[in-house]
Amino acid sequence: MRGMAVGLAAAGPLAGLSVRSAAAQEFDPYWVETTQQINLWSGAGPDAEAFATSPAGSFFQVVRAQAGPRLYVWNPIADNYCYVDALAVGPIDGAPPADAIKKRTLWVATYRETMLWSDGGAQATPLGQLPVGEVFEVLSDSGTRLRVKDPFVGAAAFLTAADVAPADVSETPTTPSSRWRGSVPGGTNLRVAPNTQSAVLGQVPQAAPLVVTQWVAGEEVFPDQPGWGQLADGAYVYSALLRPAAITAPPRLPANAPSEGRWLDVNLTHQVVVAYEGRNPVFRARFSSGRPTWETTSGVLRVLWRVPKETIDSASLIGMDAARAHYRVEDIKWAQYFTNDGQAIHHNYWRDPDLFGIPSSHGCLGMLEADAKWIWDWATVGTPLLIHNEATA
Repeated sequence: MRGMAVGLAAAGPLAGLSVRSAAAQEFDPYWVETTQQINLWSGAGPDAEAFATSPAGSFFQVVRAQAGPRLYVWNPIADNYCYVDALAVGPIDGAPPADAIKKRTLWVATYRETMLWSDGGAQATPLGQLPVGEVFEVLSDSGTRLRVKDPFVGAAAFLTAADVAPADVSETPTTPSSRWRGSVPGGTNLRVAPNTQSAVLGQVPQAAPLVVTQWVAGEEVFPDQPGWGQLADGAYVYSALLRPAAITAPPRLPANAPSEGRWLDVNLTHQVVVAYEGRNPVFRARFSSGRPTWETTSGVLRVLWRVPKETIDSASLIGMDAARAHYRVEDIKWAQYFTNDGQAIHHNYWRDPDLFGIPSSHGCLGMLEADAKWIWDWATVGTPLLIHNEATA
C-alpha cells in the first residue's frame, strides 16, 4: 500500500488543477481506454509499485508526452494521477461519456494491526488501535498517511498507507466493526494513565473517530462513572466524554447463535442488544453494561425471574460485592434477571441518555424505559440471552 501513497502524492487531488494546467501548456491531453485489466503504477521506472488495478474498459486522460513504456495519466474515477502501461490502452475519439468517468469512492482495508491518527504529522495523537479488516473511505493523501473517513462516525482521521490495501466495497458499511467505535463531541485530553493527574499525551480533536480496545477502571471524574477507554498502550480518555457511533445494523452474530425461537443477542463490545426470532432481528437497543471490575456475566444465560417495578439495593448483593458497592435506587421498571446474583435487564432513569453505549453499571444492562419495556413485553421467563464480546464471538 506504500505505492498507493506514492501514487496519490505524486500528483493527486492535492496537486489539483495547477498540475494539469501546467501540463496542458506543453502537451495536448487525450483520452485512452484500457483493453484489459491493468495495473496502476506509482511511477514510470522499474522501481515503481502497482498500488491498484483497473478493469478493461476504464478511461484515463493522458496528460504528458510518453517517455518510456508507461503513460502519465489522470484517473477520473479516483481523481488522482498515476502511470499505466502504454501497450494496455488505446486512444479514443474525444472524451468518454460522462457516466463512464463518474467519480467513485475509493476504499481501503487494514491488512494488519495499525493505529488510527489525528493527523498526518509526526506529532499526531493516536486515536485507537485497529484490527485487521477495518474499512475506510479514502479522502486524500498526506505523505506516508492517508486521510480517511470513518464510515461509522462519519469523521476524518489518518491511517498509515503501508498498513492498508485497496478494498472492493460496493456501499458504505453498516455492520459494526470488531471494536468499540465512537467520538468525543467536544474534544478532550488524551492521558498517559486513566486519571486527570497523569500527563497529557495529546489532544483528541472534536468529533474525531476513536477506537477503544478495552475499558479500564480509573479516576471517577463524574459520579458513578469510573471507566476510561484505552485507545492504545499508555493512551486513555475518560469514558463519560465519549459518545458511541451510530449502530444502524445488527452486529455480527457469534458462531453459537441460535437459529430458531426467541432469543437476545447481547453484544458487550458495542453495547447493543438485538431481539431475534430465529435469525430475524426484530428489535435493537443500546444499553450500558457492567463497568470495569463489575463486568456483566457472559455466556448463554436465560431470564430467571421478572419484576415489573422494584427497588434495587446493594445490600442484596452476595459476598464481596455487597461490601464494595453502596447504592439504593427506587422505582426501577421492567427488570428481567438473568443471574442469581442480581444482574438484570432493566430501565435506567438516572443515566444520561447520551451515555448508553458505554459500560457504567454494576453488572446490569441498563437502558431507556421504552426499550426495557419493549423487551419486557416480548420476552418471558426462560428466554435465552447470548452475552458476549465481539472479540470472543
